[in-house]
Amino acid sequence: MQKRYDKTIVKRICELIEKDSYTVSEICKTVGIADSTYYKWANDHVEFSDGIKKARNKFDENIVAEAKRSLKKLVNGYSYEETKIVYIEGKPNEKGDPMPKIKEQVKITKHVPPNLGATIFLLTNKAEDEWKNRQNTEISGNVFFELMKEASKGESKDDNEKPH
Repeated sequence: MQKRYDKTIVKRICELIEKDSYTVSEICKTVGIADSTYYKWANDHVEFSDGIKKARNKFDENIVAEAKRSLKKLVNGYSYEETKIVYIEGKPNEKGDPMPKIKEQVKITKHVPPNLGATIFLLTNKAEDEWKNRQNTEISGNVFFELMKEASKGESKDDNEKPH
């Protein structure tokens, strides 16, 4: 295992962090260092800890941008092409098993309609003044006190009806 600080390994670690959400153990295994070496380098070398922070920030920016693109597709709906292939039995191979042969190949364009949940999510978060996804229950007056009076009247009637 590598123990001495190496800028090429540091560069590779930062590339891995920026590219995907690997754990420290996965990164260390990939670059051939121990977890303890990673943490020691992070403590001892400012450029390493700064590089890690920058790489994590870049990963976060990329994942947020991707999530926004995906949300936009869900809100607008989208189309995609699907290929349907129908096979028939063809000539047998050297073992005598029939080889599949393409009989028909059809390309179909399918449309995915807008997703209601994604639309509601977007509106309640981006246009929150116009679209609120909450219910408000307002109670006015002395409802609590009226209920307490009714409850106490019921108790006093019960007390009067009991034989002594």
